[in-house]
Amino acid sequence: MNRIGRFCALIFLCSAFPLFSVDFGLAVSQIGEFTNVAGDGQDEYANYTGSYIPWITSELGKAAMLYLSVKAGMKYETGEWEVRAPAEGEVFPLDSAHVLTELGRFEFSWRPISSMYLEAGRIRFQDPLGIIAAGLFDGLNGSVVVGKARISGGAYYTGLLYKGTAKILMNSRDTAKYAVPFHYGEMWDTYFASRRVLVSASGEFTDLTPHTTLAVNALGQFDVNPEALSGESPLNTQYLSVLYTASPLRSLTLIGGGVVGAAQGETDSQLHFAATLGVEWEVPGALQDMLQGEFLWTSGAGSEGAAAGFTGFMPVSSITKGQVYTPKVSGIMTAKAQYSARLGRSFAVSMEGTYFIRTDENTLDGTEYLPPMERFLGGELFGSLIFAPVSDFMITLGGGAFFPSWGNVFEKDAPLRWKLIGGLVFSL
Repeated sequence: MNRIGRFCALIFLCSAFPLFSVDFGLAVSQIGEFTNVAGDGQDEYANYTGSYIPWITSELGKAAMLYLSVKAGMKYETGEWEVRAPAEGEVFPLDSAHVLTELGRFEFSWRPISSMYLEAGRIRFQDPLGIIAAGLFDGLNGSVVVGKARISGGAYYTGLLYKGTAKILMNSRDTAKYAVPFHYGEMWDTYFASRRVLVSASGEFTDLTPHTTLAVNALGQFDVNPEALSGESPLNTQYLSVLYTASPLRSLTLIGGGVVGAAQGETDSQLHFAATLGVEWEVPGALQDMLQGEFLWTSGAGSEGAAAGFTGFMPVSSITKGQVYTPKVSGIMTAKAQYSARLGRSFAVSMEGTYFIRTDENTLDGTEYLPPMERFLGGELFGSLIFAPVSDFMITLGGGAFFPSWGNVFEKDAPLRWKLIGGLVFSL
């Protein structure tokens, strides 16, 4: 069936439901970046990323809804298109470069009663702390409200996602496959993300004490890559996370949470950990400004920890906390402060500073680092400006730098890392 036939079939299916209605549109994103972060931090380069996302949404009766989007985009870096042939290293010229397409959010949702919600498709999932797994996943989940508690559960698969978007990099095998450039001729081997299954069960409890929320999540990750199924060092992980949020004042929110995890790989089962503390303060005044602070600690994979049965924190998604310097949240500690303000109806500004510290000697390594006994990586400053005169049009400008000289891990002559970025987002 061709594309037109599939689209007509979708419309026909939707029309079979009572009270059928359809809405559709196009979201466009154009982002340009100028930076020296790539490579050794000394060569300036520019890149451009353009994305076009047509979408359609339909109400299927009173209780169900369907949403479908497809993303088409291309990335251009320093005179070369990102798409290359893996075998020869050939760079495609402009007239033969491929447009990369991927299925965006695809969601069928159903609310048979007000206290129950079910959804399936390519749907959003994130653990309570947002440091284990976050993004779009193929699967299904459901939730039910019982009193002041919401109980939910879901199952998800990562093997049909585009690897460049999903960034599932849990071990060296995942990293090696991710590094192979995408090519249509070898799509099965170069397009898809690492194949892993996630199973989640959560509980969210409000007002156990006044103005508080407690979220508890149990998450299991199972390696179903072909190598793992054949017995070649599968990596399975489990996580128990807790997040506690309290608002002693209307303008003040306090956040605390932690993760205890286990991993089974080449060695016996090992434990890994993470902890976070945060504060949000809505400053009184006409600017609608906010001050935020966040502290994050993740366990490292040092030799002493390995001997005691501990290892570096193992997130499923490659989540980062920096804008310019972007190490994965494993074997690292960060302290972040952010100020944001809304200037009238159309403008918003934000400034943030982040400091990075290693928590082990092995997770972050390379020729640019000094011997492993040092821990202070350095700090980053980043600012952004948003102009949004209407809800479906936005211009963003941002820039910042990472200062290796603020720490003692990088070589003394390590250059400043900087990034400038601009974006245009609108919808039709």
